[in-house]
Amino acid sequence: MIPTQRPGVTAFLRARHQQQTAFLAALVRMPSDNPPGDCDPHARATAELLEGLGFTVERHPVPTELARAHGMISATNLVVRRSFSQGGPVVALNAHGDVVPPGEGWTADPYGAEIRDGWMIGRGVAVSKSDIATYAFAMLALAEAGRLRGTVELHVTYDEESGGEIGPAWVLQQGISKPDIAIGAGFSYGVTEAHNGCLHLEVEVTGRSAHAARPFTGVAVCLAQDAGDTDQRDQGYRCTADDRGADCGWHQHQRGAGSHHVPAGSPHRAGGSTGRRRGRAARCDRRRRRRLPAGRRCRAPYSAGDAVDADTSRAGDD
Repeated sequence: MIPTQRPGVTAFLRARHQQQTAFLAALVRMPSDNPPGDCDPHARATAELLEGLGFTVERHPVPTELARAHGMISATNLVVRRSFSQGGPVVALNAHGDVVPPGEGWTADPYGAEIRDGWMIGRGVAVSKSDIATYAFAMLALAEAGRLRGTVELHVTYDEESGGEIGPAWVLQQGISKPDIAIGAGFSYGVTEAHNGCLHLEVEVTGRSAHAARPFTGVAVCLAQDAGDTDQRDQGYRCTADDRGADCGWHQHQRGAGSHHVPAGSPHRAGGSTGRRRGRAARCDRRRRRRLPAGRRCRAPYSAGDAVDADTSRAGDD
């Protein structure tokens, strides 16, 4: 785009602001939580919204067996192409329609798309349903500007929260798209150092259940994960042996030793996160089994796999 075209693009987007806001609100009001990852309904509705803007939308359903192998129920990748002229680069704009479950602590309906003090509130408003809206209206604005070379594609995929293997990776492997340049969703579009590994796993630890009045007859179930963050260790990784939150030897060791933690502020500090815990028992019982989805991402020179191996082996040894 040449500088003289920018005022026209800006004017177009300002004129369509309310329409773009309504488009995003419609995406937010349709749940697409992953897990559980049943995202076909959201893909169908998104395709219809894009077609309402005048786009031709390709629907590329992922085989059910493949989706389930990657921890999802259903996923359909959407591709929109807008060619401006023969020749020139193919630029792919990738956004994902799936979101993590909302969790607790909301002061507004996470699927309500409420606008408060000029800000829309809801799951996917920041990333990446907002990117679907941004990219779609940017393509309309570029078409209005004219005199461009090449092709712009919008890819809407649905497995960002489960690894990307049946979304962007699958689109490329199937030859559906062969872009020269790809721009992914994010809070900013600057060039930055990213993580060099991402591992999603689910760990199940078993013990022996017992009544809270006779806890010594059971074997406590405890799973700890080093998130490299003091607040998370103190608040989020309490022993799950009983509902009173009593500490076990593992956590006493964590606070006493702490030598294995990557120092705060280190450029190589690893980040860890845990999903919803499953396996609760009645409040008067100790738990026999605890299942915990977890994710580990870290930056060079640390390996995500090595970091998780170390975490789980330390928890298991204790």
